[in-house]
Amino acid sequence: MQLDVEKFACGDACEFAKQRYYGIARWRSLWTILAFDEEWVKAVVSGLASVVNSVAVRFVLARRKEAKAEEEAAYADVQAKCGTTEADNVRQQLTFLGFR
Repeated sequence: MQLDVEKFACGDACEFAKQRYYGIARWRSLWTILAFDEEWVKAVVSGLASVVNSVAVRFVLARRKEAKAEEEAAYADVQAKCGTTEADNVRQQLTFLGFR
């Protein structure tokens, strides 16, 4: 995640688009971790009734879905302002084990 601070400070649209993408992509990762963290799921299951658990899981998965849509929109913004090659480089930096 490399931003050119000088360009960012000067209001460069590409740098702003990259910063927006990085921020939104972090939220998607956080929602994914929360949704698939087994310890969290075990704690919810043991502490709450199954109905409440179902609602909590649906809430987290809904937030992850929203985060994915926001990330795709931010990526399209990076493509428009920075070009496809730069956008691919930005996305590659946030890829973990081949997954985004």
